[in-house]
Amino acid sequence: MQRVMVSSCLLGRPVRYAGDAEACDHPALLRWTADGRIITFCPEVAGGLPTPRPPAEIQEAAGGPRVLRGQARVVDALGADVTAAFVAGARQAALLARAHGVRVAVLKEGSPSCGSGYVYDGSFSGTRVESVGITAAALQDAGVRVFSEHTIDAAAEYLEHLDREAAGELRPADGDTDMSRRPSGNPAAPVPTTLRSHRAGCVGPHGHAGPTVTRPRKESDVNDDYQDDVDIRLWSDDDLPLLERLMGDPAMTAYLGGPEAAEKIRERHGRYLHPEHSGRGRMFAIIVGPHGVAAGSVGFWAREWRGHHVWETGWSVLPEFQGRGVATRATVAVLKRARAAGTHRFIHAFPSVDNAVSNSICRKAGFILQGVVDVEYPKGALMRCNDWRLDLLDGSPQVSAS
Repeated sequence: MQRVMVSSCLLGRPVRYAGDAEACDHPALLRWTADGRIITFCPEVAGGLPTPRPPAEIQEAAGGPRVLRGQARVVDALGADVTAAFVAGARQAALLARAHGVRVAVLKEGSPSCGSGYVYDGSFSGTRVESVGITAAALQDAGVRVFSEHTIDAAAEYLEHLDREAAGELRPADGDTDMSRRPSGNPAAPVPTTLRSHRAGCVGPHGHAGPTVTRPRKESDVNDDYQDDVDIRLWSDDDLPLLERLMGDPAMTAYLGGPEAAEKIRERHGRYLHPEHSGRGRMFAIIVGPHGVAAGSVGFWAREWRGHHVWETGWSVLPEFQGRGVATRATVAVLKRARAAGTHRFIHAFPSVDNAVSNSICRKAGFILQGVVDVEYPKGALMRCNDWRLDLLDGSPQVSAS
């Protein structure tokens, strides 16, 4: 099945420079979401920029391709050079597209990252120039056809063509209209949404949510696609944008009481950086691939459980990395860190009883099911969870094939 990369702001996620969204409700987006096709992405947040942030424009009407070649800069309204962040986000988008075989993208028109028909000229006067943004250019270089919210009908037509081609109904040359390379200024119906996805989560004092499953997968498909390309590193100050995606997104937090406010996310970020202030343990960023793209968070922390001092673990994985074995391998990696830390013999995880994927991850990582319990999360509410426990003295954690 062909996947489609879509700008996060078009899916109702408040990641634009002003801290808002450009939600759309085009039927094709809803259909692709139900089919599990969508990979949502914001290159500017992925590149490390905060939300909100000053508006930025490509200077001297240069366009995205020249920025990628190092021939032009991106500057924000306060005069700061933010080129590196925009290029980093564009490179991550291209890596994701290649990893998932993406050939279609629907991106926000006019953005210095995502524009596919026009961008602004760098004067902050509202003057448009016909060009593409930096991420749009990087995706085109990766073989992706880029559309905007104004040309979703054309994107849907091209996606149908790709599906028919994959099914053997067409030869690759049949009907190969190059719909994405012309300017995308045609008006169309607006598109978003608060898209609901299946949730697989572990929760605890730190309020971790587990991986979100946005497409149907059999339990056996929670596999080792990334294998040794998954690693973890200590949480850093640069990971705040990652946490904003994990905990500030309505879809990612649908079963955890909803998104956290920006202030709460910053407080959580502080706890992740200084776990000694909120209970011993460590928080890590999950990194994937040779370029170390941030894919989520994982950690362990101390708690009291039924009269005993134990570790608890939890994880959260961005939608574009879900269903590919990332959470399983990151969990095994953090179990090894907890084992090396000593202090406590047992480590627990508390996924919801309804979350087949997270429960499968616990089993694959070697946890033993202790029973069903009620865990308070969010505060004042009880969540029905499975209590999984692993004995850290019983060998080194490994991924089980069962």
